[in-house]
Amino acid sequence: MNHSRVGLAPAFAGVACTIAAMTSPAASATPPDKSAVSNPLLAPWTGPFGGVPPFDVVRVEHFEPALEAGMAEQLAAIERNRKNL
Repeated sequence: MNHSRVGLAPAFAGVACTIAAMTSPAASATPPDKSAVSNPLLAPWTGPFGGVPPFDVVRVEHFEPALEAGMAEQLAAIERNRKNL
């Protein structure tokens, strides 16, 4: 058994859950833009647990824009909440 690969499984699961929480259709009322067409992490996901990333088509370069988009959505939500106080 290759222990280095076993150690990566929780890391990938954590990244997937983080991206799912930040970019899921339920978390965002805005429709996907044209970048979602080229980045499967930005497109709506289907499947169990609110959707599952299409890991069969995801490439390493898809993660940074997806994480940036998710963080921008969360910062916008924080700003909306701050203004409503």
